[in-house]
Amino acid sequence: MLKCCRGLVYRRGSAWAGRRKCSTTPHNNNLDKLIETECVFRLRGYLEKHPKRQVKTEEFKDLCVKSGIDPVSVPQILDSFERAAVIVRLDANDNTVIIKPETVFNELHDLLRINYDPNEKDTIALGEVEQKLAELEKQKAPLDYAVGQNVSTWFAAGGAGVALLMAGMARLTFVDFDWDVMEPATYFITSGAATLMFGWYAWNKEEYTYTNLQQRMVNKRRTRKYIKAGFPVSDYMATIKRRDELKAKLNAAKHFV
Repeated sequence: MLKCCRGLVYRRGSAWAGRRKCSTTPHNNNLDKLIETECVFRLRGYLEKHPKRQVKTEEFKDLCVKSGIDPVSVPQILDSFERAAVIVRLDANDNTVIIKPETVFNELHDLLRINYDPNEKDTIALGEVEQKLAELEKQKAPLDYAVGQNVSTWFAAGGAGVALLMAGMARLTFVDFDWDVMEPATYFITSGAATLMFGWYAWNKEEYTYTNLQQRMVNKRRTRKYIKAGFPVSDYMATIKRRDELKAKLNAAKHFV
């Protein structure tokens, strides 16, 4: 029979009466009941506060006795704590008891430099893809800059043309002719512009705006520029797709963990 916490007295009717007693009553006749007793909790507290990470078996027995555990039950306490990984004994006949196994595991982890990453393969692949994409972006940047400059020049010329048109209309209205002559001309110019914008929408299935016009000019000139310079557009697009797939996979794994 396991004996525990000899000599502990609990007052009947007090707050201590409801706690598990470390006595030799029949309900403490197995190890599971012993583990739930107050004296074992006290032993755990001594082990956690102990300055050393390992002690001799005799010193561990002294801690058990200090906690109120009968010396007869110490071997079973040792076996139970070892199964629960509270302590570690390298050998059953070893005289050393490691009372803080987490420190040993941490040192072993640092010594072996364990850094297992289940997504390491995808992480490495993502790094390689991003490096390749950076090289392609480096080739692409001057081509995009040249296209942007070309489109900006066309828009500047278009702005100058509109200004010249307004100046010409003003001269025809106030110098060469008068408003009665020029009013039909302004009507046809306005309605003609509206007709062209509607034709744009019917053909391209998008509203005519300066932003859409600029983007369309950039895309067409960029495609011609890439082909002329030999830039691998298909490889560039495939690399972007691969990068996005790897990022999505890693993000999903991160949220899953």
